Amino acid sequence: MATCIFRSSVAASLQTFWEMRCALGRKGESDRKILSYLDRFLMSELKPGKPITADLAERWFKSMEHLNAGTRLNRMSIMRQFCAYLSNFDPRTCVIHQSFLPRRNRPAPHIYSPQEMNLILDAAGKIGPEGSLRPMLIYTIIGLLYSTGLRIGEALNLLLADVDIEGELLTIRDTKFKKSRYVPLSPSTARQLAYFLHQREVAGSPTVSTAPVFISPSGRAYRPGRICTIFLEILRDVGLRGPKGARGPRIHDLRHSFAVNRLAQWYRQGENINAKLPLLATYLGHSSLVGTETYLHATAELLELSNIRFKNHFAVPYLKRSKGGTMAQNNGIGLPIRRFFEDHLVAQRGMSSNTVLSYRDTFKLFLQFAVERCRKPCVDLAIDDLSDRLVRQFLEHLDRGRKNGTGTRNVRLAAIHAFFKYLAATDPRYIAQCQAILAIPFKRHARHVLGYLEKEEVQHIFRHIDLRASQGRRDNALLRLLYNSGARAQEIVDLNVNHLRFSRPYCVLIHGKGQRERTCPLWDETIQAIKATIEDRHLRLSDSVPLFINARGERLTRYGLRYLIAQRVAAATGTCPSLSTRKITPHTFRHTTAMHLLQSGVDLNMIRSWLGHSSIETTNLYVEIDLDMKQKTLQASEKLLPKISKRGPSWRRDPSILEWLRSL
Repeated sequence: MATCIFRSSVAASLQTFWEMRCALGRKGESDRKILSYLDRFLMSELKPGKPITADLAERWFKSMEHLNAGTRLNRMSIMRQFCAYLSNFDPRTCVIHQSFLPRRNRPAPHIYSPQEMNLILDAAGKIGPEGSLRPMLIYTIIGLLYSTGLRIGEALNLLLADVDIEGELLTIRDTKFKKSRYVPLSPSTARQLAYFLHQREVAGSPTVSTAPVFISPSGRAYRPGRICTIFLEILRDVGLRGPKGARGPRIHDLRHSFAVNRLAQWYRQGENINAKLPLLATYLGHSSLVGTETYLHATAELLELSNIRFKNHFAVPYLKRSKGGTMAQNNGIGLPIRRFFEDHLVAQRGMSSNTVLSYRDTFKLFLQFAVERCRKPCVDLAIDDLSDRLVRQFLEHLDRGRKNGTGTRNVRLAAIHAFFKYLAATDPRYIAQCQAILAIPFKRHARHVLGYLEKEEVQHIFRHIDLRASQGRRDNALLRLLYNSGARAQEIVDLNVNHLRFSRPYCVLIHGKGQRERTCPLWDETIQAIKATIEDRHLRLSDSVPLFINARGERLTRYGLRYLIAQRVAAATGTCPSLSTRKITPHTFRHTTAMHLLQSGVDLNMIRSWLGHSSIETTNLYVEIDLDMKQKTLQASEKLLPKISKRGPSWRRDPSILEWLRSL
């Protein structure tokens, strides 16, 4: 065991925890710094023989309020893992639930355009001191990061032995997660790197194989922080970033730009994006596609390229029409619940009205159940009455008494988790009770295969819409927009006329789930159909009025949309009997859009942005139902199998064996 570098009363445990993480492949230096900060805090706050409690953890969290969210999250996460490790040896140690960690709000990446890169590289070549190697070094580093997508640390850790100019190849060693990989270079990047190495040699820098490629005047490799500072100064000089302290483009956005530009190039070349994404993940050094997802930002260019693929495969031709109760307030649960709804959900987190209503319904059911079990009026209920045992009984009541499905049960539990997470943050007296409730897991359940429509079925539905009637023109526009955008039912009915862009490039602004907005490109045929129904109502394209209305002139509801789809599907079942074999809802059109985007060759990450999913794992469900793609995969794999002999088994071909068997 190495010499202990910590000094608090749990120094030995900190040392073994750090050594364990190093042995598992973690970078020891960053962990050592965070654990040193924690060690200094525990030296003054934790007495010998005492355990780490929830109160102590909360004081550690509050001592970091002056730091940015990312730094706080890293330090809190290390302490949470250390407490979980220490609890194996000292059961008195508090176990910190992951929900207490703050969310990481990643800034939107800046995708550098070729024009911006020209400005940056020109400015890099002019920095001082004049006549030194530094301008050429900064110019080469920036160009290398933009053309290869390397992390800044990977570029600065390059040694001369890692560069193969003739083979146009870099060897990236011992990078994130202790991985190594090869990175091919483009011919132009290899030429620029060769020119820099020549200038480096002329300047008298060491040429031994173990010398750093990007060497500082002190003879060591540049530190990432120094290069980042120089890069920010260049951005300010060319007008791409504000004064110090203001947010803006970063050097890491060069990596984002590489990933997005590579994806756009594959779209333009007509490549199979889903087959190419694993190659991009390997090139960038990611362990899975989930890591690559962060870098694939849905730019306007990528959305337009995706829209072109979608339209070329599945666009439906446009046929022009022919002529012719507030909770009671008390000293128990009333005030916390009211503040949770009015202050936390609405004022602080900005939850949508649908989410607030869902939470309201959960607490109406939960409190009614608590009144029955505790045998006291609702006004007399206290926080202590809402125990983890009561929550488990309530969930069992949902399963057996109300016959709710697992999905509904998990939605109710999520609302209860949200309240007790809020309560723990506002009233530390209940932290232990809140932790017990937050530890109640969500229930796993089987996922049903998602249904979708084939291209011919979609066309049958549109063929049976009468465009001579205004109601038919409205339904035609409604279904086209639903199919083109893949929007949720609530997103469609919430649209106003001014949410659409009627000049090229056509698109619609969708206010989606989780208060997220996204822009979805539209086909010419979809815009024509929408303009036709707007003309029927004598509206201007800039009016802030509902895009779709019902027979009473009011905004169409989700239930009205479901009814209209049922009517149009019923009309088409005469010529397409397969439509009558399953239930078709607005969400079926959303599944259909996702599947047809996938079959058009659009990659999963772009489909995630198109549909407004928060994670690519949700989008990945659509791959499971594409039978055609599975059949093609099966046919391709059949060619790899050896042919089966038609001669029969050897014992049938040998008469002597048969005679011997008959004689037994």
